[in-house]
Amino acid sequence: MSADLVSTRVVVNPQVRSGQPIIRGARITVWDILCWLGGGLTEPKILSDYPEPAPADIQAAFAVRLSAQRQSNAVKLLFDANISRRIVPLLEDLFPNPTHITHAGLSGLKNKST
Repeated sequence: MSADLVSTRVVVNPQVRSGQPIIRGARITVWDILCWLGGGLTEPKILSDYPEPAPADIQAAFAVRLSAQRQSNAVKLLFDANISRRIVPLLEDLFPNPTHITHAGLSGLKNKST
């Protein structure tokens, strides 16, 4: 399931279904399809009950869910400039294959909260 499949089948329009990812040309969200499948409806039953989605749309719904899952499992770490660089390898051991480990100079930023 590729990004091309998602980009040709799924759109986000803030004016439709509160900006949730929807099947192009329909008001059916990706989450609708996933909930129907999770609730026990089969792909043929969904396709017969709802005229808008095609089999590729159901595959695209799975691809969107997989992408969302990967993003939610990502670990992003940001370090203040004052932290020892020796800690980075230790954190890499704790979080194998992190998406980002960044050393950024944040010590000059002012806290604007009151």
